[in-house]
Amino acid sequence: LPSGIPDIQGLRVYVAPEEGKRYGIGADPAEGLQRGDDSYLNIVDSVSFEQVAVVQGKIPPELLADMAADLSVFYSGAPVLFELNNHGGLFLSQARKRGITLVMGLTRKGDKDRKPGWFTSQSSKHTLYNGGESAMRLVMEETRDADGILHPEQSRAIFHDPVTAQQLSSIVNIDQKIEAPEGMHDDAAMSWVLAVRSVYSGGSGMETIHHT
Repeated sequence: LPSGIPDIQGLRVYVAPEEGKRYGIGADPAEGLQRGDDSYLNIVDSVSFEQVAVVQGKIPPELLADMAADLSVFYSGAPVLFELNNHGGLFLSQARKRGITLVMGLTRKGDKDRKPGWFTSQSSKHTLYNGGESAMRLVMEETRDADGILHPEQSRAIFHDPVTAQQLSSIVNIDQKIEAPEGMHDDAAMSWVLAVRSVYSGGSGMETIHHT
């Protein structure tokens, strides 16, 4: 394990931080109850979109913010974009106490009210997942040959966490509603698209991202 790694239960590190690289963190806080959803952090490389670490577990929002703060320091001051819905307020309060660099997102009032966090609605879900799709397409674009043909089977790996990969592959879009199939979860998928949004300012439907 790399030196200086935070002592965090539920942390899985796939790629150690490298000097000169930038990273972004997406956070999907849950209540932390054993019968409830998992809380999830996803950390991605800002250029390659490679998934470098995740945190998964029944973690209360305040503790998840502490974990995000520690991992932000570990990954070169990575900014954090978190979901505002439900338990986001508790996450935000603790994140501010810890001095985390928070990404401006969408609130209930829309993008005219520039404040930290991302309020998830069906409309804003499309923005998030379109951004994730654009990031994947950029990676696949690297495989285009001299004849202009894509070879997606040759794409470099950007997912190392099987839960994130499984959830993203299961997301469905039915009647313009993006959601996980009944009985399945989307916390890992949401935290990944939030992480991508925290560092990616290009692609279809994306806006420039501002850090505090």
